[in-house]
Formats: sequence, structure tokens, C-alpha cells
Amino acid sequence: MKKFSILHDNKSLLNRKIKAKKKTLSSSQLTNKIWRYICYKQFTYWINSWNSIGKGNRIVIPSCVVNKIRQKYPEQDGCYVGYKSCTLGKMVLCSVFGCNSNNDKKRATCSQSGYIHFYSFPKRNKSPLRFKQWFNDFIPGSGSRICSKHFQEKDFTSESSKLQKQLLPNEKIRLYLNSDSIPTIYKVDDLRPKTPRNIRISRKRNEEDIISKQNSTNTSCDLGNECYTFYKPTNDISFEIENQEEEYEEEEEIYECKQTQQKPSSNIEDNSCFFVFWDCLLPLFNRCRQCNSTVVSVQHYIQGALQSVITICDRNHKLIWRSQNKSNKRPLGNILIGSALTLSGILYTQMCYTGPIICNIWENQKKSTIDSIKNSENDIWLVGDGQYDSSGFCAKYCIYSVMDLRSGKIVDFKLVQKGMVKGDLERKGCELLLDDLTKNQHFNIKLFLTDRHKGIRFYIRTQHPEIQHEFDVWHLSKSLMKKMKTLEKKHEDAYLWKSSINNHLWWASQNCKGDGQLLVEKFTSLLHHIKNEHEWEENGVSKTCDHDPLTDEEINKKLWLKSDNESYYALKKIITAKDFIKDLPHAKHFVHTGRLESYHNVRLKYMPKRIHLKYRSMYIRSIMAILDHNYNTNKQVVGDKMVYSKPLGKYTIKNVYERTDNDWRKRIMEKVLDLAKKKTNEYNIITIPEETEIPKSIAPIPKPNIEEIRSKRYSRFTI
Repeated sequence: MKKFSILHDNKSLLNRKIKAKKKTLSSSQLTNKIWRYICYKQFTYWINSWNSIGKGNRIVIPSCVVNKIRQKYPEQDGCYVGYKSCTLGKMVLCSVFGCNSNNDKKRATCSQSGYIHFYSFPKRNKSPLRFKQWFNDFIPGSGSRICSKHFQEKDFTSESSKLQKQLLPNEKIRLYLNSDSIPTIYKVDDLRPKTPRNIRISRKRNEEDIISKQNSTNTSCDLGNECYTFYKPTNDISFEIENQEEEYEEEEEIYECKQTQQKPSSNIEDNSCFFVFWDCLLPLFNRCRQCNSTVVSVQHYIQGALQSVITICDRNHKLIWRSQNKSNKRPLGNILIGSALTLSGILYTQMCYTGPIICNIWENQKKSTIDSIKNSENDIWLVGDGQYDSSGFCAKYCIYSVMDLRSGKIVDFKLVQKGMVKGDLERKGCELLLDDLTKNQHFNIKLFLTDRHKGIRFYIRTQHPEIQHEFDVWHLSKSLMKKMKTLEKKHEDAYLWKSSINNHLWWASQNCKGDGQLLVEKFTSLLHHIKNEHEWEENGVSKTCDHDPLTDEEINKKLWLKSDNESYYALKKIITAKDFIKDLPHAKHFVHTGRLESYHNVRLKYMPKRIHLKYRSMYIRSIMAILDHNYNTNKQVVGDKMVYSKPLGKYTIKNVYERTDNDWRKRIMEKVLDLAKKKTNEYNIITIPEETEIPKSIAPIPKPNIEEIRSKRYSRFTI
């Protein structure tokens, strides 16, 4: 180390080496970066007995030497490059079948006849005629090359270049092709060098060992009577995998080695699945996987997504390759694809593996949710609403769901089919759920939020008087605005107060402090405000508006109504309607069913209303919608966006939430895979907890004889 310290400290010694590095040191001013480079070079000479280690060869310099040099010649910003491995460029291979030419100078193929030049193939868009002359079936990639062995002497352009190549055989002289040059030499025997005798003997011994091993394992084909497609391999031009992102400016160019930095690919998990096209997979079977000899026969058969390929080479090696593993003669990939389609919401009928797993996960989650609600110190507030399988009055199913207002999770649901019960399906679903939660689950429900369904209102008032029945404020607002719409033509001055009245309803419900009578008083006080009367006396009590005093400018901008005006009486009739005032106290807690309506939108992904499904499929898909919703109830707001609101007729701001978590699907897929690998099925039947028998038909009358109906058939189009 002392000797090297003398080397890098003595600048006079280093200055002697600078003259020999004029090509490398292009700058006239020697910076610290150049001095560090010279010190690194001198160290490599010194440890290699003052001999060059060769072009393209790099070694790692010890950290003590690097630190010493950096201390002597530091960088101002403190950033250094560090060690880089030598990447002179990627390997270039000739694309002609049977030709093993490459750009590796250490191999004998490149030194047999001097330097070998590589040329790119013509582009289809630039030279379509030449492209057609060069190729028959082979489609080159952007990185495909052809070597100079396949061209004749007349195909090269410059005579001076040919003369220089003859006079200077050891120098690399660039040879360019003529514009009409076409490769004509494809004879493989002349291009492929002869294999040495010792290598041929070793290959023969290896093939004998492989044949003996093949006979000992007794590999055979037990695929049965299948339809095979025979493939004849072509021997014109080999197949190559190319990088499609590279672009080359010239049609004929000599490959130049460049340093490239490629990012390492991410780790691939075990049993990962990929989509592979048959055209891309077939060239991999041109060679035998055991002896690397030519494959003479390729047979394949298909079982769902399973692809099995049988190859036979010229040495009679028969190998079987399958794209999927099997369990009990069932391809695992087919099972997982069916499960993935089911979990994605696509209408697919494979439920033999996925259905039992989904039901089991739902029962466990349902029990956990109920226990957490019962063990909570807060009062139990639930919200319920029904959704039909089709719009209008032709619905067959009604799914009534109950959600916990505090956590936003679905607690339970009931699927009711027409013919199972008499009367309204939504009311029957609500009755079944409330009876199950109060009697079987022992729920002490404090508040139950629904829409303004009259049948459900009567049922809760008579059968569960201990439960506070709450209405959604949005449903009251919707009913009020629908009535206000009738004032648009005859009482336009009263209709202009529509938005203000709607906002006042939401404000009154939010600020009534859970008092229904106070909510009615606050809302009906607008009848004084619209007359520009902000202080009044009612039942001997003086009352005022809660807003700040209005300025003269604000008063002049408002279109006030007079108490003797017909518009005022029409508006007062709507505000003080008996049914509306009766339902208004049920909105005193200012709760709404917005989150439950969002869950109904998720249900449409799994059960679109335009598609008819059977009862069991509706039940399983209802569970999948609940799992999708319950696993994503804690999404946080990450921003906002501006959207156009069609009801309001203007742009508004909406919150943007985190992306939906789909890990629950992966966990189900793992359990489906475990179930498929087992010999015995642990979940043989999809259990549907319904005591009522599912009707086979929704028709209220028995099915008659078809011959009798045919005899009575009559059509107005019959002649």
C-alpha cells in the first residue's frame, strides 16, 4: 500500500501517463474526476504486474484504495459513480436457421474468416418490395440480424472497402450492402462448423444415458382417443424473441455494441398464471427437451384451458408437457378460472367449488359482525332497505338487507321470491330479518331507519313498539320537491323558493337535537320567513328566525310573498300537508340510507337486473356483494373532483376515495384451490337457511296439459 501511495501522490509520475491517454482525456483541463480515473488505471496496472487487464475486463478496486483516492481528489457535490460491470452490448445472433454466427470475439466462429458483419432486415413500411423479396414466412423483429456469410461478393457496394479488406485482413473494415442485395446462401452444412470428435463422443454417451433413463421411467401417453393436430417444423429461418421497443434509423446497419442498463424483472410467485398464445408457444417445441435433437412430431389436445403437448424427436424420445397441474384428473387452472369468473361478478354457473367456500366465509363474517355489535357500548342503530331484481311491477325476487349505521357493514339479508309469501315482498323481507335479529340473535335494537314504506311503518308500530322508527331525510326531501314541482306553472313566484325550502328542511333536521316537535316548529317557521316576517308571536311566545339580521340590500334582492297571495296559500298547503307533518318527526336524528344505496350499486355488478338468475345463484351472488362491500367500508377520502350533476344542472364537487381492496377474492381463490386438491369435498351442499320451500314456478295456478292448450290455441294471424 505504501508503494501505491507513492504512485498516486506523485503528480509528476502521473503526468507521464497523461500523454499516452490523449484519446481518453479529451479535456485540456485536468479535473479531479480525470485524476481519479488515472489513479484507478495505475492501480490496475500495478496489481497486474504493470500489464493491462484487457479491454472490457473490469475488476472491483478495494474500498480502502477508493477512499484514499477520493480523499486526495474529492468531488465538490460528493457524488461518485462507483463500480459498473462491463456491458459491451448484448449478444447478436444470426437469424438464419442453422447459422451460429455471433458477435462474441472469444468464440471460434468469429475468427475463422476474419470479421463477420451483421445487417438489419429491411422495413416493410420503407421498402415493401425488398421486404417481400427477403422473406417468405419469417417475420423479423426489431433486433433480428443476418450475418455477411449469406451474401455473395457482388452484394457489397464499395470496391475500395473490398480491397482494404484483402490488404488488411486483421483490420475491421465496414462493408455495406447494395440497395438490391438479397441473401442467397442458406446451405447449413457450409455454415455450421464441424464438431470436434471428443464433443461428439460425449454427446453420444449423454444420449445413451437419457434413453436408458427414459426406458426405466416408462414414459407413455395415456391421453385416450383424442384429435391431434400435426405440426411440421420449418427449416428456413429460426424463431427469435425480440424487443419491440427498439427502433433503428437505417435499413442496413452494422450492429454496434452499446452499454445498456436493464432493470431486473420482479420475482414471480409460485403457481403464477399467464396467458400465452399458441403461436408463441409452438416454437418452443422445435427441439427435444432431453437430447436437443429435432422434433419430428408434435401432437396436442385441449381440455378447457389445459393444453397438453406430446413431442417425439428423431431419437424416439416421447415427452408430455401440460400447461396446468392436475388434481384427481381435474386441471387446477380450469377450477381457478371458473372461481375467478364467479368472484368477478360475471354470469358464470360454476358453483361446485366456489359456492360452499363463499357460504362458509359469510357465516363466519356474519357471526363476527353480530358479536361485535352486541358487545359494543353504543346503542344498536340499524338501517334496512329492499332491492328488487327488476324494475317495475314484474319483479320475481326482493333482497332486503340490514346495515349497521355506525360501522357501515351489512349484518344480514333475506332473499324473498314471489310465491313464497303473500303480499308485499319488501315488507315480508323486513319482517323476517327483524324477527330473526330480535328473537334468535337477541338484538336490542334502539333505532331502525327505513324509507317511507307504509307497510313497514305499520309493522314496526304494532309488532315492535320499542324500536324508534326513523325515516331517511332524503325521502322526505324528494317527496316535498315533487309536490313543489306542481307550483312551477301557476305559482312561479312560490316555485322560486324551492331550493331554499329544501335546504331549510335539511338544516332543521340537523339542528333539532333529536326533538321531533322542535323539528316541526323549525321547518314550519319558513312560512313567516317567506313573508319577510322574521319576528312573530305564536301561542303567546315570541319567536324569531335563527339567521342573522338581513341588510337592506339582501331584503331588496328577495322575492317575498304576501300573506293574501294565492301563491302563498298554495305553498302553505304543501308545507303543512297532514301526511308530511306526520312523517317529519321521524327524521329528528338526521340519518340517511346513503351508504346502503351505495351497497345496492355494488349488487348490480353481481346481479344485473336485465339478467334472470335462479334462486341459488341469487343467494350466492348476494353474499359476494356483501363481502365486497364489508371488506371496503373503511376507505379514506384521498381528494375530490368536479363532476356535472344532472339533477342540479350544474357542476359540483365529489369526494374521491381510495381504490377498492380485492384481497378478499385472493383469499377465496386460495381456499378454492385447497378444496380442489383434496380428495373429499368438505362442503358438498350449498346450504340456504330458508324454512319456506322455494316454489318451482311463480304461476299462481297449476300447470295444465300442453295438448289441451295447443288445441285451444288461436292466433289472429292464422288463416
